[in-house]
Amino acid sequence: MDKNLLHKINDLFEYRGFPELYKFSNLHPTEVTKINDLLVQLQASIYYLDEYLETTWNIKQKELSAYWQNIYNALSMLGVDKKQQKAYCSQIMKYQKHELDLRRNLLPTRLSTEYFYFYKSCDVKLMRRLLLEQLPVINTLFDSADWRYFDLVTEINDDTTDLEEDLDTINANLVLICYNLYGRSATIDIINKFLDYCVEQSHLRFANTLNPYKKNIHKQTVQQANKTKKLLSQSKILKQDTESVLYKHLKSMRA
Repeated sequence: MDKNLLHKINDLFEYRGFPELYKFSNLHPTEVTKINDLLVQLQASIYYLDEYLETTWNIKQKELSAYWQNIYNALSMLGVDKKQQKAYCSQIMKYQKHELDLRRNLLPTRLSTEYFYFYKSCDVKLMRRLLLEQLPVINTLFDSADWRYFDLVTEINDDTTDLEEDLDTINANLVLICYNLYGRSATIDIINKFLDYCVEQSHLRFANTLNPYKKNIHKQTVQQANKTKKLLSQSKILKQDTESVLYKHLKSMRA
């Protein structure tokens, strides 16, 4: 595996708090390494699919199927029965449809922001589900739904962080798409209002909890929302008159 990709995956797992979950598992370090390596392989397979979708306008079903077979193979290594693999990947399939819809000029702006980012966080939700299955002891720390607003916020943070990179790809980066459609001021307003909504909903979910781990999820959600707002306000891309590769494709379709 390419070192840059491995570094990207390790950063993602760190960002999502996986190393902390490993510590709670009480497993021998070799067992933790084995599980982590299998999750890394699965995440890499998903990234390869993402790369294909983001760099290829005319998608070929045969090539798409090959990327999916690699994902299913990685799930098999994690003990997921073949009959269950499509169900495990249903949210990834849904997000893939959003990516493919771009080629029909169907943009994520037609969807609610929460709906869109719920499916865009499909890969991390799958990883967390697999972790809960591989490390049952961590079920005592949280429910999968506890991460909902953290995942929404961090996906927006990812889009904001990747603005420059995504200029040259066919990416369903909602922040960049909003910018090309509506301009800087409206984009920042749309995203900041949604971030405020996520923080409010997170507060409502955890206001009465005594669970320190869940309290920390809320704390991290607030921190990442504030960090994302700062990134938005300081983004050089949102201060330039720059069109993404995706937007140029869409303009040519309408011409």
